Amino acid sequence: MSVRITEVGTQGVTLLWEKDDDPRGLLYEALSGAAPLEDVLQAIADPMEFADTSRLDGVDDAKRRLRSVLWALKELTDRADVLTVALKDSYGQSWTEIQEVIDPENPQARSTARRRYDAGRKRIGF
Repeated sequence: MSVRITEVGTQGVTLLWEKDDDPRGLLYEALSGAAPLEDVLQAIADPMEFADTSRLDGVDDAKRRLRSVLWALKELTDRADVLTVALKDSYGQSWTEIQEVIDPENPQARSTARRRYDAGRKRIGF
């Protein structure tokens, strides 16, 4: 995969990828579709301290941003689950090693890793 982000100045980037890098069209959808990456990045950057909604432009703006963030969350959760399967099945990582990546503050709670693993196997058809 050759998705690359190149810094352009102090507050800009260029995002480049090949068509083969995005077989499901998710990068394109994130950039121009129903779940714009702009909304997701704004949500990450916005601290929303003490429920301050001054950066939102009304209820429709809040709903659009929420839809975008939830779309990204779902896609990234699916990918995290499948990467958990890869760590276990392809790279032979132990439950403890995987859990240390998932939740470094609670490496002994291996049930989280196992839940992700089971969800990932379902997603890939096992």
